[in-house]
Amino acid sequence: MSIENSGSQITKSEVPVNFWLRVSGKSMEPEYFDGDMIFVEPDRQPLHNSDVVVKTTPSSKETFRRLQTKDGSRYLVALNPSISTPSIPVTEELKICGVVSFSGKVRC
Repeated sequence: MSIENSGSQITKSEVPVNFWLRVSGKSMEPEYFDGDMIFVEPDRQPLHNSDVVVKTTPSSKETFRRLQTKDGSRYLVALNPSISTPSIPVTEELKICGVVSFSGKVRC
């Protein structure tokens, strides 16, 4: 799952205020669906079971996963069981851009 953000790259240091992103993909189904809007708070502390927006490399697109802690290690988990890489270990290279605090559907 990736996040559409009008082509700009997001890092926590560049985004001191809260922001909205559009979900793209199926990795966080059944809780979040393609086209949903998520509200992200960069200054909120990511905790176990927080849904977070992350960048895996400086040049990568943002992605969206659930943060899990197990045996002292942290992982990013896709909620959709059909995803081929359901869990990603949190490493030093990974940048957490913020915690998702609200989601909704665009009504047109």
